[in-house]
Amino acid sequence: MDYQPTILQLTVLNGKPRGGGERLLASFTLSHAGMSVKGCTLIEQATGKVVAVGPRGSSRAGTKIMTSFSDPVLAEMIAERADAAYRALIGKSAMEA
Repeated sequence: MDYQPTILQLTVLNGKPRGGGERLLASFTLSHAGMSVKGCTLIEQATGKVVAVGPRGSSRAGTKIMTSFSDPVLAEMIAERADAAYRALIGKSAMEA
């Protein structure tokens, strides 16, 4: 079975750069391989590269919780699809900015 990542919902945030220079562009829900992952983010790194990142947080006890896309090809595909949704909403690509 060939699972293709799909962006189900995307919210444009266009945050200001943080201390390290990265900027939060959007949050989105990803559907892939029979699961939905809510809380993914589209981030512009200090270098200008745009990447997709899995949800991050912490438990009530303070334990850090994080997901990541370990396959670089899949990670790039997710970033491209999230950027396409971002472009559809604001009229320009984050990857071309």
